[in-house]
Amino acid sequence: MKLLRVTAQGLPLFKEKLDLSFYAQQRVAEEDKMNLYSLFSNIYLNPANAFIGINASGKTSVLKVLLLALGIINNEPINHMNTKDILGNTKNAILNVYFYSETTKEICRLETVITSKNTKVEGVVYSIESESLWSKKAEEVTTRKAMLDFEEREPVIVRDEQESFLSDDVSIMIAYNKKTGKHIKVVTRDRASAYAKVISEELPDVMQVADRFHLHQNLLEAIKKALNYELPATISIPHDDKSTDFEQSCKKNRIQCG
Repeated sequence: MKLLRVTAQGLPLFKEKLDLSFYAQQRVAEEDKMNLYSLFSNIYLNPANAFIGINASGKTSVLKVLLLALGIINNEPINHMNTKDILGNTKNAILNVYFYSETTKEICRLETVITSKNTKVEGVVYSIESESLWSKKAEEVTTRKAMLDFEEREPVIVRDEQESFLSDDVSIMIAYNKKTGKHIKVVTRDRASAYAKVISEELPDVMQVADRFHLHQNLLEAIKKALNYELPATISIPHDDKSTDFEQSCKKNRIQCG
C-alpha cells in the first residue's frame, strides 16, 4: 500500500482539521519525474516528506497521527498502539486515510470514527464507533483532483454486525486485506467461544490473541473470587484507646520524635 493522504479531526491537540498529503498535487515537469515515485498514469509520490517547526510546535503530534493511521490500515488494535495517546479523551475523532493498493490497482478511502471511555482497569480505552471503506480503480482516475473524490460512490465495506467477531478497536481493513491477499498474522479478540469459531472459519491460519482489556478483567474477577474464598466477609480490627508512654511523649515534643 502507498499512503496518499491522511485527514484527522476531533483530536484534542489540534484545534483545526489536520490534512497531510503525500503525492505531488501540481503538474510534474518532465525533468522532475526521475526524482519522484511514479504511482500510475500522471500520479507521483514525493519520495521524502519533512515536518519543519520550532520546538513544541506539534511535529511529534503530527507523526503520531500518521503512525496511528498506518497502524489502523495494517490491522493493529488501537489500544495496543504506542501512539494511541494522541487521541486523548476524544469523544468523536474522525480519521480519513487515502491509500493506493498496488495489488488491486485501487485507490481507497477508509473513514474511521473513534471514541473513548474511561475504565477502572485500563484507564482510557478506545473503540471504533463506525467505519466505511470506498474504492475505485486507478484506470478510472482522470485528474489528480478527482482521484480522492468518493462523494458519488457507495462504500464497498461498512462496519456492521457482520464484523462482530472483531475486537472493537480493530479496523474492517482486516476484511479488505484478506480479499487482496495481504497476509494477516494475528487477530485480537475477547474470550467468547463464538468469536473464536468465526475467526477459525474465516481466517484459519491466523494466531488468535486474547485482548489485554478482557485478560485484565478476567484476572481481577479471579483475584476477587480467591480473596472472597480465603478471607472472611467481615474483619474486625481491634483499637486500643490507651496510648503508650512513647506516643504521649511524641505528642508533647514532635521535633524530638521526628
